[in-house]
Amino acid sequence: MAHIITSDREAIEIAKQIAGEFVQVPKKSGDAYVSNVTLAGVIKLLSEGDGSIGQW
Repeated sequence: MAHIITSDREAIEIAKQIAGEFVQVPKKSGDAYVSNVTLAGVIKLLSEGDGSIGQW
């Protein structure tokens, strides 16, 4: 069974732990190759309109 995150603080801590496990798509494969800060900002903005976007 999957772990259920029960608080904002826990969500942030888990995100910090797994952040290094994600890789970007190489530019030659179609990635815009923007910084992680820019990517997070875009996801934040899109999530304001649809919160499910930020849940992947």
